[in-house]
Amino acid sequence: MFRRKLLPKKFNSRGQGVSKKLFKSTFEVAKVKGFEKLFAYGRGDNERALAAYVKQGSEVVGIAKKHAKVGDVYVDEALIEKFL
Repeated sequence: MFRRKLLPKKFNSRGQGVSKKLFKSTFEVAKVKGFEKLFAYGRGDNERALAAYVKQGSEVVGIAKKHAKVGDVYVDEALIEKFL
């Protein structure tokens, strides 16, 4: 929804390295601020997003079953971490 509302309909950033640059920038800033580890949640059914985290060196360390409710449906959340 976020992308559809803010970007033109024909805009497609897939394969352009955008997420790689965002991850790199986030890791650099976190290190400067003294962080040693980052932790995130991601929807367990969002394979593309989970793959992006793993590709950048993060690890899925667990699954919180039925952790979020979307409409009337409960979804699992993946617990993701990366040591810097």
